[in-house]
Amino acid sequence: MKALYWFGAVAVVVAGGYGVMQSGMLKSTAAVHAEDALPAQGVQSMMEEAHEMVEPSMEKIAQDLTLEMEEDGEMTIDIPEMVKEATSAVRAENRTDLPEALRYRATDITVGDPNAPVQMVEYASKTCGHCAAFHNKTLKILKDGPIKEGKLFFIYRELPWDNLAMLASKVARCAPQEQQSSFVEVFYSTQEKWAHAKDPVTELKKFARLGGMDSDTFEACAKDETIHATITYGREEALNALKVEGTPTVFIDAQRVKNTQSVATIEKMVDDIIAGM
Repeated sequence: MKALYWFGAVAVVVAGGYGVMQSGMLKSTAAVHAEDALPAQGVQSMMEEAHEMVEPSMEKIAQDLTLEMEEDGEMTIDIPEMVKEATSAVRAENRTDLPEALRYRATDITVGDPNAPVQMVEYASKTCGHCAAFHNKTLKILKDGPIKEGKLFFIYRELPWDNLAMLASKVARCAPQEQQSSFVEVFYSTQEKWAHAKDPVTELKKFARLGGMDSDTFEACAKDETIHATITYGREEALNALKVEGTPTVFIDAQRVKNTQSVATIEKMVDDIIAGM
């Protein structure tokens, strides 16, 4: 039975501070190791196959186009339905100007209009104090600014530094997709309550229950190998393809943001990109 997930009616008072600051490569003995995860090759293969299904190659499109010459010499083009769908897709699905690792995917946790002219991708760990600060302050302001105004499309990507962060990421992804961003925000706003508790898993489970996730679902999420593999693949891609070394790491289109906590810096980058279009 599917649970009803909600956070809107829950008001949470968060203790001061943002927890242990985590920035840098994997160092903790509790860190998630690649050998503990499912092979990423299978996940990558499935993602590539899905990408090919929704975005046919130009060669395929050219083969499927039917060109007809009318009596008056004008050319008409009969475009197959699959091509119409590809060319009418939202902007985020057609950002071939971006590195492949930064392109929007259907599995992404997002906020805002996917047709926005500029895209922001954040790589973050659920137990990272700097990440909590970014979500509780910077991102909150951006949501009421360029994101709400339709200028900026936000994509959240997990880069867990430890097993607890991996667990929180898996739990958030177990929620219905339209509720995943709410789980992410609640976990960051309550990070001090659960991440540094004597029994962090029990405390995390309590906050998940506030969103409507029962204990059985929580336990199933913790053991879900498919979600684990997906998150692990995304983490390895960030480390290897994008050379991410700490969290939060934020990209505005293909540009890495130097001061992630500065709203002014991000807003200027967004406005500059739009002005240059």
